Amino acid sequence: AVVLDADERLVYANGEFFAFTGLHPKQVLGQTIGRIVGEQAYAAYGPVRERLRAGRTVSWEGWITLAGRGRRFMREHLIPTPNGTIVISLDWTSLKQREAELSAKVEELEATEALKSSIVDHALAALVSTDAQGFIVEFNPAAEAMFGLARAAVVGRPVSAVIVPERHRAAHNAGMRR
Repeated sequence: AVVLDADERLVYANGEFFAFTGLHPKQVLGQTIGRIVGEQAYAAYGPVRERLRAGRTVSWEGWITLAGRGRRFMREHLIPTPNGTIVISLDWTSLKQREAELSAKVEELEATEALKSSIVDHALAALVSTDAQGFIVEFNPAAEAMFGLARAAVVGRPVSAVIVPERHRAAHNAGMRR
């Protein structure tokens, strides 16, 4: 959190601000916020300053390029006071980067799953896949035709109960336990 006076000079900043910027209080206290954040970021705050001058609290989040810190995703609440502005900032850059990475991984997984489904669904051979406990996780259309069972009716059931003949189930189950 920081406090700016009516001339947009930094009059107070908490320890988190100094840790985030890597600056020492002697470097920034009394300096204008434009000098601290850089011309590009200061210009981007133009609409925010107009709303503050009108006495309105402003909340926003988004990407901004800060001097000395580069491109950051910030969430801020700016509160006008009779003598200046209180600014509460949260740096969510790491969170947004992780979200983007996760989104890319999900897209990659969906593409891989679509390819696998395409191969399995169009295979001429009956494909039945189970998990480590022997429960059916995949049952393609050729398997439906071969066994006369719908995929929805067998997925999640033990393979031994679905396609292993009764006379072989005990041996099959013993083999699965090994």
